[in-house]
Parts: sequence; C-alpha cells; structure tokens
Amino acid sequence: RSVGEMLARVDVALSPMEDAATMRAHMWDLRATAQLSPLVELLPAERKVVVAQVLSEFEKAVAPLDGDLRRQVIHADANDQNVLINETDGTVAGIIDFGDMVHTWLVNELAIACAYVLVILQYETKPSGGPDGAHSTPQSSSTSRSPELAVLKPLVDAYTQLLPLKEEEWTVLPTLIACRLAMSLAIGNFSAAKDPTNEYLRLTLQPGWRALTDWRRSSAAEWTNALRGAT
Repeated sequence: RSVGEMLARVDVALSPMEDAATMRAHMWDLRATAQLSPLVELLPAERKVVVAQVLSEFEKAVAPLDGDLRRQVIHADANDQNVLINETDGTVAGIIDFGDMVHTWLVNELAIACAYVLVILQYETKPSGGPDGAHSTPQSSSTSRSPELAVLKPLVDAYTQLLPLKEEEWTVLPTLIACRLAMSLAIGNFSAAKDPTNEYLRLTLQPGWRALTDWRRSSAAEWTNALRGAT
C-alpha cells in the first residue's frame, strides 16, 4: 500500500514538469507497445501467441482511447530494485533511478508498478510445472479469490485515493499491465539472445511469463471490476 501512496505523491510532484528531454520516443513507454511486433516474432512459439494477443488487445482497446488518457511526466520504472524500503517499519522510504522518465499516459505509472508486483508474486509462488514454465493445472479464473488481486488491490487503492482514475483509465489499466509484462518478455528475450552469457537479462523471463499467463486467465473487464471494487 505504501508503494501506491509514494507513486501517487511522485506523480503529483511531477505533474507540472515540462521538459523537452521527456518528450521522447522510448522503447519502454507503454504508448509504444505496438512497436514491439518485430521482437514478438523472435519469441518461442507459445509465448509469441500470447504476447501477440496482448498487442492485438492494445490496438483494439487502448490505442483508440489515446486522446482520453491523461498525459504527464512519470517515473515509469517502479520495480523492486528501485523502491527503497525502511527497515524499521517496512514502509517505502523513497524511489531511485529516474532514467526511464518519460511524458506519457499517467495510468502507465500504476500499470508498470502492478506488473512488477505480479512478477514478484511469481518469485514467491512455486511453479507447478507445465510447458515453457507455465502452470500445468489451470487456476481459478475468479478474480475475487485470486492472489493477484490480494497483492494489487492495496496498491491500486492507495494510488487512486490521491490520484483517482478516469473511467477510460480504469478500462485500459488491466491491458496495460499485460502490455508491460509482454514488453518485458519481448525486449528481455531479444536482449538475452544478443548477450546469452548475461544472466541478469534472463532474470525475469520465466516469472514474467508465468505472471502474464496467470493474468490473462481473466478478461480486462473482469480485472477492472475487481481492482476498482469496494474493499
């Protein structure tokens, strides 16, 4: 929850910022999701199918709402390596690494943080096997009982208490979370292929894939309803 509060405060602080350096084309900007297509072709067959479905959903459900989504400068990389935790009480003490700052859709900030939380959840959950690291036993598609909702709801609630989302932003949030996971897989796979001895580049590929397949078991509309529902 404190991560959500911190990110909202950061975005409020960044909202007046107007810097030409942030008005850039950035490969990790979720607005550029459609440009991942060439990298998707390099993925293993099963992953290619799922990631291509995410890109298709982006084109159909997110891109048409471009003009309705608020834009500003955001941090754009709130992962567990960049969030500083107070050892005494476990609250967030700050955030580092502003190298991915970009002027983009505001909702991307929340989507990126949620995607990283889903990857962390996979580190804490023992995979049950199955092809390509996916779970061999289908899990319940009920969002109300999902471990994903349990970890994301406090984050989303805290962020939106300070920065309420517009209707259109709620609509696209689940797809953008999937887009960030898909982006990590596509770019990570490409980078790892170019430097196969670099273990860091492969760090999140397996948990990222499991996170994406778990997330896609429910529709974007189901996730929107679950994330914005009453606590």
